[in-house]
Amino acid sequence: MSLSINTRHNDIKQLKYLLENEGCFESKINFYTYRLIILVTFLILNIIFLLFSNTFLFQIFNAICLAFIFGQIGLLAHDIVHKQAWKNVIMDMIVGNLLLGISYSWWNDKHNKKHHRYTNRPGLDKDIEAPLLAFTKDQASEKKGFENYIIRYQIYYLFFIFMLLPFYMNFESIHFLISKKVKHRFLEIVLLITHFILFSLLLLTSCMSISQIFIFLVISKGIFGVYIGSIFIVNHTGMPILNKGDKIDYFLSQIITARNIKSHPLTDFIMGGLNAQIEHHLFPQMPRPNLKQARNIVKNLCENYNIPYHETGFLESFKESLTYLNSVSSLPVSK
Repeated sequence: MSLSINTRHNDIKQLKYLLENEGCFESKINFYTYRLIILVTFLILNIIFLLFSNTFLFQIFNAICLAFIFGQIGLLAHDIVHKQAWKNVIMDMIVGNLLLGISYSWWNDKHNKKHHRYTNRPGLDKDIEAPLLAFTKDQASEKKGFENYIIRYQIYYLFFIFMLLPFYMNFESIHFLISKKVKHRFLEIVLLITHFILFSLLLLTSCMSISQIFIFLVISKGIFGVYIGSIFIVNHTGMPILNKGDKIDYFLSQIITARNIKSHPLTDFIMGGLNAQIEHHLFPQMPRPNLKQARNIVKNLCENYNIPYHETGFLESFKESLTYLNSVSSLPVSK
């Protein structure tokens, strides 16, 4: 793949200056503080309901609510690790390790250092590499055995894979802390263990039976995974795949590999601002509330230089992503 879209680098360098003048990089610490307080408050209410309700039907509803709260905390953790709020690793660990059971340093390595730097580049971007899934035709053709057979049906079991995401992130967090040199390894491990112990104790001291606890866990973790996975899958899936040898500047690569979803108060809330994926990838430290303002400026620049700026509706983004995944996997199965 060869890309040769020319951009005037001096003007691109002025983009950040222009956004700064418009206040797009101004701190929104109050936004993140209030959001954290609200989410922790709802989390406490979930816990109280978990401990004192003896009606299992209500506990199922509580599990669904808890999944959404975990999803919102996950989106907040994403912003915090990008240093959009507090530039403090303790806050990173409290929100990531303690509240979610996900290592902030693992996420920072996988997401911030690799995904953002090498977006949609096979072999470098781990977000487009997963068991039982293929994001490129090369990946689909390289599948062996059972994977080679089942990959044709990936859009049908995609959301089941999403249900396993929380468990995958928990496991990868532990593995990363054990196998890698991590600056705050001990504190991270302590907070992770604290999360798992507290979550287990809360479930075991509830009024639910063991079988009901299992159902509660599957629902809360499963819906949480589907929620987060659904947001991530529409951000880049179906957008251009870049090879290691492609010579393309960072600014352009971040725009053409990302998909924006049209802004709406409900969409902005559900997706945690990640529907402004292009602007987020260009400026990861830009606070979430400022992304909407930055969209018009970035979009106008792209129009001036004929740079593809892909923005679509919420449902259309899923249609595009799933259609692409289906086209990737619809290859003859090798014998």
